[in-house]
Amino acid sequence: MKRRGFNKLISPRRGAALLLAALLVPVGALARPPELKPPHSTRVKKGEEENPLSATVSYGVSTDYADNRTPRAYTHAVSGGLSYELTPEWNVSGSLSVGANTVGGQIYKDQKQSYDETLSPSLGATVTYKQMFWGMSSWKAFAGGEALLDEASRREGYKGILSAGTGVGLAFSNIGYMMGHMISVSGMLNTFEYSADKTANPNYFYTYAFSNTFKFYKELRLAYTFVIKATRYLDDYVGYSHLNKYGVSYSWGDWSAALTYENGGFTDEGIVDFWYLDQYRRLVRLTASYTF
Repeated sequence: MKRRGFNKLISPRRGAALLLAALLVPVGALARPPELKPPHSTRVKKGEEENPLSATVSYGVSTDYADNRTPRAYTHAVSGGLSYELTPEWNVSGSLSVGANTVGGQIYKDQKQSYDETLSPSLGATVTYKQMFWGMSSWKAFAGGEALLDEASRREGYKGILSAGTGVGLAFSNIGYMMGHMISVSGMLNTFEYSADKTANPNYFYTYAFSNTFKFYKELRLAYTFVIKATRYLDDYVGYSHLNKYGVSYSWGDWSAALTYENGGFTDEGIVDFWYLDQYRRLVRLTASYTF
C-alpha cells in the first residue's frame, strides 16, 4: 500500500515547508497543538502594569538529515505574531509566516517557477481560554485557523486548517519541571478530493501531545515532546503517524533561542511503532525570537 502523508510537502526540494518559528503550525505536522508554557513568562516589575499587547518576531532555519544529497538544502522562515490579553483568562492572537528553501546558498525553484512562487506564506489566528490552578499550573482551550497561501498548497487544493483543542499544563516549580497534555481536532479545507498523485486528500486530524520541560541553570531549558496523530482522508482511509521532538532553549531578557531535533514514523494499517525513525524526515531546526 502506498504511504500517505505530507512528506512531499516538507521536502526541502519542493518548496512547500512552512517552518514553525515558535508561532505557526507547519504543514509537515498539521494539527500539532501549541506547546504548553508557564503563564506570564515575562516578569513585570513591581509597580508596573502589564501591557496586554505583545508582539514576537522570529527567524528559523532547518535542514533534513534524511536527505543526503549535496549541496544540502535549508528551509528559512521569518514569522511575526501579535497577542492581546482581553482578560486574565481570554487571549486572541494572530500570526504571519513566510518561508523559502535554499540549495547551495540560492533559493531553489523549478524551471517553470517564478521566485514569488517559491515562497511559502501562511496566516493564522487563535482564541485561547486559560484557567489557572495549583499556582503556576493551567488548563487551556483554544480554537483557531490557518490559511495556506503557498503555491504547493494551492496546487493540491489545500485552502486552510481549522483547529480546536484543550490541554493541561502541570507545573512542579520546586523541581523546575512542567508536564503538558493536549488533544486537538483539525479539519482541512479542500478544493479537490484527490491530490496530484491520485491519493485522497486529508480531511480530519486527531492529535495528542505529551510535553516535558526541565528548567536548569537560569533560563536554560531542556524539552521532549511526543505527538501521535491519526489522519482521516476523504476516501475514509485512516493513517497514523508520530513525532519525537527534542530541544534545548535559552532566554535572556526579551530574546530567546532554541535548537530542536525532530523525527517521526508513519505506519500503514493502523499499526504504530513508537521507536521507528522516519527515514523521510529528520529535522534539525535553529530558531531565534524577540518579544516586545
